[in-house]
Amino acid sequence: MARDLKVNGGEGGVEQITMAGVAASVAGSDQECTEVTIVNPNANSFFLNIGAAAVAATGFEIPQNVPVQVAVLNTNQINLIGTATEKVNLLWRK
Repeated sequence: MARDLKVNGGEGGVEQITMAGVAASVAGSDQECTEVTIVNPNANSFFLNIGAAAVAATGFEIPQNVPVQVAVLNTNQINLIGTATEKVNLLWRK
């Protein structure tokens, strides 16, 4: 689910990703942007890789309630892996 919104006078949006499980990497939708803030509201950590499928052994760990901001050109460069059915929020800005 992606929504467009105004962010500090610029364009942006919010996307919520549902994790598929520890064996499956999930990518963001195809949304052009300049940066993405990733927010994990879940008790479990998840792992991030940029531009390649995420795996726990090589991904960047993102714990609960620690927003992480990354510069990417498209939300589909964000690859996440974590506990099945948990949701992660992507806040993107053009």
